[in-house]
Amino acid sequence: MIGRLAIVLLAVGGAAAAQEQEKTETTAKAGASVGDMHKEKLLHDISRAASPDEHHKLLQPLIGKWNTQAKQWLGSPRPETATGHAEVKSILGGRFVEEKYDSVIFGKPYQGQGWTGYDTRTKKFVSAWVDTWGTWITVEEGSADSTGKVLTLTAQDYDSATGKTRPIKFVYTIESNDHHVMRMYEQIQGKETLTMEVEYKKAK
Repeated sequence: MIGRLAIVLLAVGGAAAAQEQEKTETTAKAGASVGDMHKEKLLHDISRAASPDEHHKLLQPLIGKWNTQAKQWLGSPRPETATGHAEVKSILGGRFVEEKYDSVIFGKPYQGQGWTGYDTRTKKFVSAWVDTWGTWITVEEGSADSTGKVLTLTAQDYDSATGKTRPIKFVYTIESNDHHVMRMYEQIQGKETLTMEVEYKKAK
């Protein structure tokens, strides 16, 4: 009985092994048939879309360690102010710059982090920002002016009061390698209004 069982097991095992080998060979053939033409086209498209260009170089002045001075207008002519620090690094082979920002606002610690780059497919500058003031991601896109020193990006922001989204605009002005300013504009009573400004000065 044991001998017969062993023969059955060997037969089943041999059949399973043969099926597995056939499956492997079929998969290998299928992989080969997808072919090098598809792979080469894919790699070419990736290379073309992923290569940084002159637009990415416009972001280089943002790199460094910075002391910041922020102003925020909350319905009053006199802004709330706060000092802070930022560190901006080039990441992923120069494709993006990454910012880490910290401050104390209204007596409470504030942290933010963002990434900015240039999408070679859509021909637009793109940016994303997260911080300790919310649980959402602010996604921006836009363009540079003819000088390459002023970036204007827009986003859709959720307005809790109305339950709808509203446009907001961010203008990044690069004064020099040691100084740049970010200004945020919101629509208030149908008028574009400056509501926040953050000035960056290179830390010595």
